[in-house]
Amino acid sequence: MIEKLEHVLMVVNDFSGTVNFYKKAFGFKILRKWKYSDAKMGAESEIAYLYRDNGDIIEVLEAPEPKPVPEYDETNWQQWMVNSLGVKQICFTVNNFDKVIERLTKFGAKLIVPPFARFPEHYILEVKGKPKDERLKRVIMPSSKGYKIAMVADINGLLIEIIER
Repeated sequence: MIEKLEHVLMVVNDFSGTVNFYKKAFGFKILRKWKYSDAKMGAESEIAYLYRDNGDIIEVLEAPEPKPVPEYDETNWQQWMVNSLGVKQICFTVNNFDKVIERLTKFGAKLIVPPFARFPEHYILEVKGKPKDERLKRVIMPSSKGYKIAMVADINGLLIEIIER
């Protein structure tokens, strides 16, 4: 069912400072880094995946101008993530996607973004690191099969990304 914790997303207002802090204080390296703009998010942001050789991954997302956003739902969850600071989601890799979604909702999780598929043609990336860990290689470029994603909220409202590669 659930295989492992995939990554943690932090939304910050000092992108460079945060990236440098985790590099210096914890030995993280930049796996990939890019600018991202999406009308739903309302602003251009920088995003970086940081990694350590043991497979730890942190996703850092810049929120240059945090704004109040009403409670999130399927239409505005990206705005919610980028417009307030803090740890915003955890991501689990699973091996039986539909059963995991069913199990989570059975225990009180709320489906925020229904399952959808992503494919490699969605990505144009500049890769910064040369990771040895297979999990880190998957973050750089998913398999040619693509993968399935859904977002649920736990009983406290923390977003949980479910991904099957």
